[in-house]
Amino acid sequence: MSDLFIGLMSGTSMDGVDGVVADFSSGGVKVLAHASAPFAEPLRAELMALNASGPDELHRAWLAGNALMRVYAEVVRQLLATSGQAAAAIAALGAHGQTVRHRPQQFDGTGYTIQLAQPALLAELTGIRVVADFRSRDVAAGGQGAPLAPFFHQALFARADETVGVLNVGGISNVTLLRADRSMTGFDCGPGNALMDAWCLQHTGAPYDDDGRWAASGRVLPDLLASMLAEPFFRQAPPKSTGRDLFNRPWLDAHLRRFAGAAPVDVQATLTELTARACAADVERHAPGLQRLLVCGGGALNGHLMRRLQALLPKALVQSTAQAGLPPQQVEAAAFAWLAMKAVRGEKLELKAPRAPEAPVCWGNLPALVVGRREAGAAAAGGLGVRVLDDELGALQVFLVVDLGAHQVLVAHRVDQQRNPVLRHHGVVIVRDLVEREAVLEAGAAAALHEDAQLEVRIASSAIRSATFAAALSVNSSGAGISAETFWATALIGTSFVNAGSMLRGPHRPRPSRALCRQLQ
Repeated sequence: MSDLFIGLMSGTSMDGVDGVVADFSSGGVKVLAHASAPFAEPLRAELMALNASGPDELHRAWLAGNALMRVYAEVVRQLLATSGQAAAAIAALGAHGQTVRHRPQQFDGTGYTIQLAQPALLAELTGIRVVADFRSRDVAAGGQGAPLAPFFHQALFARADETVGVLNVGGISNVTLLRADRSMTGFDCGPGNALMDAWCLQHTGAPYDDDGRWAASGRVLPDLLASMLAEPFFRQAPPKSTGRDLFNRPWLDAHLRRFAGAAPVDVQATLTELTARACAADVERHAPGLQRLLVCGGGALNGHLMRRLQALLPKALVQSTAQAGLPPQQVEAAAFAWLAMKAVRGEKLELKAPRAPEAPVCWGNLPALVVGRREAGAAAAGGLGVRVLDDELGALQVFLVVDLGAHQVLVAHRVDQQRNPVLRHHGVVIVRDLVEREAVLEAGAAAALHEDAQLEVRIASSAIRSATFAAALSVNSSGAGISAETFWATALIGTSFVNAGSMLRGPHRPRPSRALCRQLQ
């Protein structure tokens, strides 16, 4: 299996997508390429609007997810071009999606976290396996679903001789505290850039305060700062997480009502101080002996914020993660490449986690089904190659990318399964679903009506070891135009199907019913 993975991240700043190609062959991480793409203003505005209740949310959210995946795919194209890698060389990509709601353990005791993403569409657009839905497993296990980057921080930045903090200042700020004894704490601190950016855009027209220069020219308003720091979240003990559900413009406007005459530049100075104070207070409270604080995310590029953090933590060295080998804008994307690698390899995160469930689990789902064939001229998805898990399958070309749900990609390609001459002529078999103890196959080939037609399913053992399912589907018939055509399908499935090999061991010859075959024709 390749050691190259792509990580894609669009965070709570909601300004665009960052991506990396990461090489994990050395045991560490080496970033081969970094790319980013900003959100067009209509998409950014819609993503921001979906953070609050509104009309026709399900419809709007789905379309926003589609648009988001197209931005993700553009970043993937940039990454492949910059790194000189083909899609087939990438083992998988980890796509975080866009968080629009985050309410873990609320309402019914479980709550939810929502990241807009359409992994099937992204797989179709890129020809690369997609790992997605990273946070919901942790929420289901009783966790907060955030932050997840601490696991990666521990693997990359922990030191045996010192206590290190990793502070990510995106739209929301979160900190990882890595102690010399390998114990770890990770949680959200509060607002990061979200409030600063919103205020800066309103009053200067700029999307962010470049290097914090505007804030540095103002003065902190003590009463406004005290009012905002009185928010109960700041006193809450870990584990804790937050988002724009709490720290949003209505929250800020409520605190500003008593300060209607405040100069905008002074409000910006106070918002910057709020982020610095909240982060520093959490470090002092939970890691008083901290020796070094590494800062990543957009906040690491805010010189004024970095100086305030250093002033508030005089005993620690505050520096960018660039000084530790990874530029601040690459850390989050690299973390999701790392999480994708763990998911594909079936490696559980058996760490002293910030809020781990009792049994270690593997976060990240592999939801897409890639169907291909051994005929270079038949690729209908732009000729993209697809990475497979067995040397036997090395010549595979992408034919179709099919979600394990409702054949969304067939619809997107306007492919009529019942009448499409390519599917019928070549006897393509599409795996629609897996159920316990049997494979449910649907055959659209006329050959399947023949009494001698045989469908053989074999299991590639190397694929089973990595919790994926590789099936060789052979259609043998004396029917017109069909002569032992062999088609291959690689179904990327989650760890719940790790025993697929045992349930389909040996030749398996399912025979679709004549009624089903006639229906498909």
